Amino acid sequence: MNDNENEKKPEDNRAAVMPPAVEPVPEATAVAVTPKPEEKPKPVHESAGKPEAPAEDFNAEAEAGEDGAMLPAADRANSANGEAAGANDANKSAAAADRKRIPETKPLRIYEYRFIRVRQNAWNSVEADVLFRGNAAVENEGGQLYGLWAGQIGLSANQGVIVTVWPNLDTARKSGKVATVGINGIVAAEAMYFEPTVRPLDPTPPEGPGIFAHRIFDVRKEDSDHFVQLSDDAWPQFEGVFGTRIFALWREISHGRQTERLLLLTRYPDYAAWEKSRFWRPDTDPNAADAMQRLRERREITIDTVVYTTRLAESAAN
Repeated sequence: MNDNENEKKPEDNRAAVMPPAVEPVPEATAVAVTPKPEEKPKPVHESAGKPEAPAEDFNAEAEAGEDGAMLPAADRANSANGEAAGANDANKSAAAADRKRIPETKPLRIYEYRFIRVRQNAWNSVEADVLFRGNAAVENEGGQLYGLWAGQIGLSANQGVIVTVWPNLDTARKSGKVATVGINGIVAAEAMYFEPTVRPLDPTPPEGPGIFAHRIFDVRKEDSDHFVQLSDDAWPQFEGVFGTRIFALWREISHGRQTERLLLLTRYPDYAAWEKSRFWRPDTDPNAADAMQRLRERREITIDTVVYTTRLAESAAN
């Protein structure tokens, strides 16, 4: 990474830096009607029983409808249920309309991995500015701060890494730099762009405490998928035996190389756990034998690799 004020485009060797119609109705035809002779009412005998209840008795158990007609008591429940159903339908329609007015949030999938160099002894102030001012700027542009790491072994005291995540590559290229804009302590930056492989499944930020190892692998394109599969197969046992946590295995995108570049982000409890987990040790833990074999096979298809360890920024870790 060059120490200049302008962001540079990474080069190939940056791993080392890093209705229907209605028919008319016919008019009615007049028809002569002959009136029927008036019928005399039949007498009612006492044996015929009591007369039916007067209409007012029936109406005593009726309730006025919306048009003034009286509803029988037996129909009132159905009427009330219908009104309630109508209200529910109206509420559902209103909720659906509200959802249409709210813009959908695009999933965050593209990761910008940004190396930074800071001025001498400026890391503490830069860290605070990125975690607050930079974080707010990233969110304002529709992204998310994934993590901030300070260099330890393999990076200088004035180097670190900022990772942000965006909905697409164009947005990442355009807006990724807002994480550092206006932060005077940063003197140089260099970015790479990645997509996740089998991890992470979502952009939940990593957590500490622990040592975070960033390892870059260069592999042939035809070996890339096999590399990812070997890694995924080894991780469950590897994590269980050594107390590690693999947060990400990203694949670099938008590059012009003939090889693939992958970046692995792993948290170890401490440096002792890192040392114990090396597959090349003659005294590897037998409980991790299967994982170790897969990692050996992975090494066989690796063209080159470099690793550096970092500390997750304290505010981010909390």
